[in-house]
Amino acid sequence: MIKEKWGYPCIKDTSTGNCDYKSARLKIVFGILRDGRVPTLAVTLESGYPIYDDYAANAIRLAQPFPPVPASLLAAAKSGSTGVKIEAAFQYVLVESSLTNILR
Repeated sequence: MIKEKWGYPCIKDTSTGNCDYKSARLKIVFGILRDGRVPTLAVTLESGYPIYDDYAANAIRLAQPFPPVPASLLAAAKSGSTGVKIEAAFQYVLVESSLTNILR
């Protein structure tokens, strides 16, 4: 669900106008309520590129509502909490592909 909403934006160099893709990792912690809504979300490990953090956070927001949370997981959540705590890791990986080798 999240992966379908997640994008890989370019990092624009303001001096040259060039658009580059970077490799990066980040972590987000969020809560899921019984009905699948996400009331809380926080980037706990930033990627170093704010646009990547924003794209990952927005993917979670756009993927809601999630399927209903099983009762067994809700029972483990603290009373009065903001839902079941989920920690998600996102990794942007720049893969160099050589079309010249493929086309030969």
